Amino acid sequence: MFRPGAVFRSGHWTGRTARVEVHDAGVLRLPTGRVVACDPTSVWERTEPYTVPVPVGDHPVALSAVRFDDDPTHVRAAAARVVFADVPVASWEPATLPGQDPRRLDDGEFFGFGVDGGIGCFFDAAALPHFLKLMEDFDRYTDVFLGDNPEGIEVQGERTLSITDPDSGANLVAFSSGWGDGSYPVWAGRDADGRVCRLVADLLVVNGATLLG
Repeated sequence: MFRPGAVFRSGHWTGRTARVEVHDAGVLRLPTGRVVACDPTSVWERTEPYTVPVPVGDHPVALSAVRFDDDPTHVRAAAARVVFADVPVASWEPATLPGQDPRRLDDGEFFGFGVDGGIGCFFDAAALPHFLKLMEDFDRYTDVFLGDNPEGIEVQGERTLSITDPDSGANLVAFSSGWGDGSYPVWAGRDADGRVCRLVADLLVVNGATLLG
């Protein structure tokens, strides 16, 4: 999903082909390494971070998008990736919340974060109180994500934006969520030594598609 120029075809797209573009989506600042993925328009007190520990610090975020060959104006965000170390991924595992056990899932099932506003995000749990406070003014909060936000960055038709919590120093990086509302899995990639080196939100746009080259 993060190889620029890769071409996919899917029956879900009525046989259309699309090409991968990879865009810089800024930096994710993690003062505690407790990562949350969610719809930023639906942040609640019960929002929990993933159990997988990731390194603290500032880490680059990339957005994978697919542009349809028959309509170059049609672009969909396919995945969002955080890189903790620029090393090969040796294995992948589902990122889970407390109490979730992947062994209980049937084939084709996954644990995912829910989206109702067409947007997903990553942020450090240290910033949760800040975003909960923003939620107190719901109209202002949703306008940041769904309105004409001057701080938003347009990335080839798919918006990404970053909002910083001044108290913790953590920020929230938001991105368009594939086909829109739904549930999306997050995967943790480990290197050969077992350290987490990637975190990827699969926005299910190329799910089931055939890689042509």
